[in-house]
Amino acid sequence: MGHPEGSQKAGLDMPRKLSIETEANLRKAREAALLAVETYNRPGTAFRSVGDVVLMVIAWTALFHAIFGKKRIKPYYRQKTRSTRFERVDGDFKHWELSECVQHSSKTRIPPRERIWSSSLRLLSTHGPLNLN
Repeated sequence: MGHPEGSQKAGLDMPRKLSIETEANLRKAREAALLAVETYNRPGTAFRSVGDVVLMVIAWTALFHAIFGKKRIKPYYRQKTRSTRFERVDGDFKHWELSECVQHSSKTRIPPRERIWSSSLRLLSTHGPLNLN
C-alpha cells in the first residue's frame, strides 16, 4: 500500500509548510540581495558600494528572520521588566537587527554552512565597515 501525499515516506519527515511571515522574509531576503547586486553593477551610480552594503544587510537580516521563523524562534526583543513579553515600537514587535541575529544563531542549532556565514557576518559587524559605533 502506498503512502498518501504529505505523509512520511521511508521514515523521512516531509517538509512542513512555512508560515506567511517566514515566506515573506524569504522573499524580502531574495529581493534585497538581487537589488544589491543590481545596484552594485549599475554603472554611473554614485554610492553604489554603500547601497550594496545596506541592501545586503537587509537581505541577511531577513534571511536570519526566516531561518528563526522556520525553527519557531521569535526574533524579537523581550521586555527587560517582563521577559515573557516582547518590546514594541509603534505597535509592532521590535525585531532583532543583524548583529543580534548573528549572536542568537551561534546559540541555536544551525547547520555548519550557516554557522560559517554567521561567523563571517559576526566578524564584519564587529570589525568591518558595518560597525558604526
